[in-house]
Amino acid sequence: MPADEILDSLSGGEFDLPTAWSKQLDDELTEAEKDTVLLSKFSGSRAEHEQLASSIREQQRRAERLIERLRTTNTDTSEDEQRTKKLQRSFRSALLQYRPNTRAQAQQERNLLLSGAATPAELRKKKVRTGNAALNAAADVTTALQETVSMMSDEIEKSAGNISAMSESSNKLRKTKGQYL
Repeated sequence: MPADEILDSLSGGEFDLPTAWSKQLDDELTEAEKDTVLLSKFSGSRAEHEQLASSIREQQRRAERLIERLRTTNTDTSEDEQRTKKLQRSFRSALLQYRPNTRAQAQQERNLLLSGAATPAELRKKKVRTGNAALNAAADVTTALQETVSMMSDEIEKSAGNISAMSESSNKLRKTKGQYL
């Protein structure tokens, strides 16, 4: 069955690849924008900050690849390109906001400790809860994407194995046919 027929059968004959890519791009940019807002407010550890920033960079790369794909189909991408540029500016601002956020957080903790409103143990518990929220959100998205890639990889390997087995079987049948004819 040709690829076009497979795609048509999957979508009831109305499969539009540029529309699917546009939807995927919109989802990717929306997720990156949400993560960028989290990053701009983030005041956790440097390692967690880097992990969240890395996740956003990967989302931006995927969005840029989708824009390139859409360009190949002569789809107007000017609005998406503007949105991507705005996201990049927001991302840069969020990266620069980390140091003031950590300073403000440290100052707030000092004030709480000096005023006696909080004990060091309470502050540590609060840090664990708030620092992990942004990281957990980004980690969940990253994990879901990695699982999807893994499942797709497994399916491709299975398909390749099936094709190989079919090829071997066909060759054996030809040989057998040649021996008995």
